[in-house]
Amino acid sequence: MRFAFLISFLFFALNSLASVNDSLLNRIFNLTYNQEYLLADSVLQSNKENIEDIYFAVLEIDLSYWKNVTGTNTPNYKAFEETQQKYRSN
Repeated sequence: MRFAFLISFLFFALNSLASVNDSLLNRIFNLTYNQEYLLADSVLQSNKENIEDIYFAVLEIDLSYWKNVTGTNTPNYKAFEETQQKYRSN
C-alpha cells in the first residue's frame, strides 16, 4: 500500500513540476526504472542543489526501493528503511 502511494505521488510530483528541471527529473526517473541504479544515484546526488527538496526526497526514496528491495535477489530492507528514516518527522 505504501509503495502504491509512493508511486502515485511520484507520478503526480513529476507531472506537476513545470520547470527547466523536468528533463533532469525525468532522466533520473528513467535511469531508475531501467535499473541503472548507480548512474541514477550519481545523477541525483550530483544535482541535489538543482532539485527541489520534495522532488529529491521522492526520487531518493523511490530509487532506494528499486535498488535495495526489488533490484536484487537478496533484498536489503535495512538500507531502504534507512533512506525512509531520513525523511520521517519526529
